[in-house]
Amino acid sequence: MVKVTIRDVAAIAGVSPATVSRVLNADEHVKPELRERVLAAVSRLDYRPNSQARSLRTQATRVIGLIISDIQNPFFTSLVRGVEDVAQASGYSVVLANSDEDLGKEQQYLRVAAAEAMAGVILSPASSSRTRIGELVQRGIPVVTLDRRIAADVDSVTVDNVAGARRAVEHLIEAGARRIGHIAGPDDVSTSADRLAGYHEALRAAGITGAPELVVRGDYRVDGGRRAAARLLDLAVRPDALFAANNLMLVGTIGAMTERGLRAPQDLLLAGFDEMSWAGFAPPLTLVEQPTYEIGRLATQILLRRIGGDTVAAEHVVLEASLQVRASSDAALRSAAATG
Repeated sequence: MVKVTIRDVAAIAGVSPATVSRVLNADEHVKPELRERVLAAVSRLDYRPNSQARSLRTQATRVIGLIISDIQNPFFTSLVRGVEDVAQASGYSVVLANSDEDLGKEQQYLRVAAAEAMAGVILSPASSSRTRIGELVQRGIPVVTLDRRIAADVDSVTVDNVAGARRAVEHLIEAGARRIGHIAGPDDVSTSADRLAGYHEALRAAGITGAPELVVRGDYRVDGGRRAAARLLDLAVRPDALFAANNLMLVGTIGAMTERGLRAPQDLLLAGFDEMSWAGFAPPLTLVEQPTYEIGRLATQILLRRIGGDTVAAEHVVLEASLQVRASSDAALRSAAATG
């Protein structure tokens, strides 16, 4: 006699094997109509799950995988809290993994999530074009991306990076800057592309022709930001303002300025993307800040709906980022230093 498997039940019920597992483990988030279809298929096939395997699956189906791209980046601190708060309130545990912006490590963690039949995965992808989630999709494990987009049409929660960067550069222009250098991020990450687009939009709107040498790519890390900023600061005609595409590269930018005896805003105006109040820099920094807790909270809510059997089209939530103007881009302080 051929043994009936969980995949046989899923095929008859028209759901994923993961949904069958959640029904058998009395997951309250599964929609009633899906639960009825699964139970009818179980009865029709006389399916009897192995008790030991079922015990292991019960644990796995109450676990959410959270894979972030850089655990050293404080951007993720509040975001992870948002994920954990919502997950725990719904009876789920969160397993955190750090891809370290490495596609190989990311793929390894994605394979682990699939092999362990986790309930779902929240992912901050290492690459917008090369991250692959096919194994999870094949196993019916839902995925929600946050902060960055990927090529696959899955749920996502991001901010309007184009508008955020545009506001920052517009502010620098309003403060009198005309030769604005941009420390951009990696070319295969959606946030980097969007922030670069916002930079160019602001320049065009102000009638400023952007010079190619004023855009230098970094790697979203401190050292990469330092190297990129150094190239800009060592140009024959130095920029009168710098805009860094993320917080860690802004730290590197400040390091490059310090090495050259330059200060903000006295010698040039300075702004960046991502909250940095944790750093305690002087002067206080002008930043585009993201609602990180809300990003994590919304991503988890969407994932839990998918775990429960929601099959609507992929949802793409785009939140607003806010520009917080502080002393590092204060034109009055720069003018006072020039006249002093």
